[in-house]
Order: sequence, then C-alpha cells, then structure tokens
Amino acid sequence: MGWAEYADVCIPNTGQFLSSAILLWRPDSSSPWQDANHCTNNAAMNFAHTGNPSAQDRILLQNCQWKVNSDCGDEKARPYIPANGPAGLHVYHVAIFTDFCSNPKHKGHAALSLFNGSGPEEYTTWSNWQKFQYGDLNIQIGDECGVDQIPKPPNSSVPKTKVKISEIIGYSNCNSLIPDYPPLVTFYIDNNGDVSLNESY
Repeated sequence: MGWAEYADVCIPNTGQFLSSAILLWRPDSSSPWQDANHCTNNAAMNFAHTGNPSAQDRILLQNCQWKVNSDCGDEKARPYIPANGPAGLHVYHVAIFTDFCSNPKHKGHAALSLFNGSGPEEYTTWSNWQKFQYGDLNIQIGDECGVDQIPKPPNSSVPKTKVKISEIIGYSNCNSLIPDYPPLVTFYIDNNGDVSLNESY
C-alpha cells in the first residue's frame, strides 16, 4: 500500500486512506464546520474509508462531511463514506496509553490497525498489526511523547506503554467509534522498545 500523489492538497484521499490529518468536520452540508483535529475524529473518518461500517452506521454517516482545513472551500467537502464505498478491510481500533507522558494530551491516543495475520491465533503477534493514523501507514515505536504516536517509556521506573486492539462495533456519532470490550489483545512496550503481553517489567 502507498499514498497517491494529489495536485489538490484539499483532497488527500487515495480512496481507502486519508493521507493527512483532517481538521474540520460537520454533520451535514447546512451545519457549521467543527474542529476535527483530534485522533478520535480522524480514526472515525479512516474507518469509514478502510473498514466495513454496518448498514446502520452508513445511514448515520450518510450526511457527515470532512475537509482538510479552512483554506479548502466547501466545494472540497467530502463524505465520510467514499463514492466507491468503504474498502472492507480487516481494520481494528487501537487505543494507546502512555501514563508516563507529562502532558495530559499525550497520555492517550487513538489509531486504527490493519490485521495482516491469518486468524485469531495470530492476534498476539505484534508484527501482524499495521497501525496507521495521520497519513503514517506503518506507525513504529518511538521515543518522544507528543511527537511519536507510540512512544516507549523513558525508563523502567514508569508504567509500560499499553496498546489495546479491539473490534469496532459501530459509531456513536460522525466522529466517534465504539470499540468492543474486552480487547482482542493488549500489548505492553518497555523502555527498550520490546513488545510483550506482560504488563510487568
């Protein structure tokens, strides 16, 4: 998979993935634009493109629109569900918890993941999950809160990074997905960037 190149920056869309952060949304064409510069909003938009929203969710989303930013005119508004329909890929919700980050805004993050394994017995293999958000199609473990989408802890005296991957059971509104509980798998990342199913060091 890769990003398509577009001359029009107001349409950063390959048909399956949104290729950058989307900053504005509205529930219908007659409503004012609202702030969408948040991971949960962008995850909801990306699932509408990549996943398999139910018939009920498609009705809920039928009037929802997004656009890149305020410089893009209303004629550049796009529906959540693409004209050719969602891709129907095996896409799941990713919740990332980093309690060690000092800024409260960086303690939690939402993304999506494409499952590249062959069945549930492979859910516990980290490399089978292709995490994506904000145009990064293969999010990697990084070092810095607020810069990297999945930062590792700075040392072993703080909790490990927690990554929960869950089925998506629907939408509560245009910009909020409902992850199923319990998660399919929970991964823990230590200060060396090693991934395990063990919360303790």
